[in-house]
Amino acid sequence: MGGNRNEVTETAMIHRETSIEVYRRIEAEGLLSDRRWEVYSQLYQYGPATAAELAEKFPPSRGGRGLAGNVHARLGELRDRGVVVEMGPRMYRITGNRVIVYDVTAKLPSEATMSAKNIKGASDPLDRYFTPAWATDQFVEEVLRGHQVMPPLPDKRILEPGAGEGSIVRGLRQAFPHAHIAAVDIDPELGPWEDANESYEGDFLDIDWEALYAPQGNTRKLFDLVAGNPPYTLAQRFVEVGLEVSDRVLFLTRQGFLATSKRCFWLRDHRPTDVFILPNRPAFSTPGVPYEPSNTDSADYCWVLWGPGVEPTRMHWLNDVPKEKRR
Repeated sequence: MGGNRNEVTETAMIHRETSIEVYRRIEAEGLLSDRRWEVYSQLYQYGPATAAELAEKFPPSRGGRGLAGNVHARLGELRDRGVVVEMGPRMYRITGNRVIVYDVTAKLPSEATMSAKNIKGASDPLDRYFTPAWATDQFVEEVLRGHQVMPPLPDKRILEPGAGEGSIVRGLRQAFPHAHIAAVDIDPELGPWEDANESYEGDFLDIDWEALYAPQGNTRKLFDLVAGNPPYTLAQRFVEVGLEVSDRVLFLTRQGFLATSKRCFWLRDHRPTDVFILPNRPAFSTPGVPYEPSNTDSADYCWVLWGPGVEPTRMHWLNDVPKEKRR
């Protein structure tokens, strides 16, 4: 039957911001890897286009439409380097599905945004990437207040294991004004935190929490909730230690944390009760790198809750936050 372009219900006349000089320089100087160049050059010629449409431009011997997944991955990498941009969604009349349309930019890879500095675990030696205020506000309204992540206890005890600049500590205080909140960070220059009842300097994974906090009776652990944005490279260990001191652990992490063969069996044994998908990618700040809303991370994120007794895992999609509010 006809190609995908004949099935769309949303089309627009788009002014392409391309540059033949940039295209030729990227080719001549080899500024992209071979695989990325293949996709970039096809998009330059045939764009704007979706990943599936670009895959069709490759010869059948290369896999045709079966290449769509690989093409999509390369488009994401090119976007992170600033040479490709997402133009917006396109809807197909038959399926009703929305897909992203991509096009090239007039930038060289060296002119790409500093997204690599906002990829958790990539640049900062202590993996310090601070949660933006808009993401914390959404966390408070849609996760903590919108869903009952804790039972209605009058004397809640909460721990933030990597408090950073204190954004999540402030959010926890907003959601639970009468709770006892403890905050800790490995960086001695970041604390104490005004919204925490107790502030500690040290490594969350090494602190003897039982020496600091007595159990809350026979049915409650040391804390009622452990919540924060842990270092991605240590996220699994943070969950494990969190579940030792609390029945509920709620962390912001990459969606890829849930989709890796490395943690497949571990996740089966530590099945999350709830996953809250962020439709907007955060831009993280780091020490020495101020917050810049346009420097969004290269990965998609979600809040993941490990709690008592729910199967299967419940999925929730948070609301889109308008660009002007992600400041």
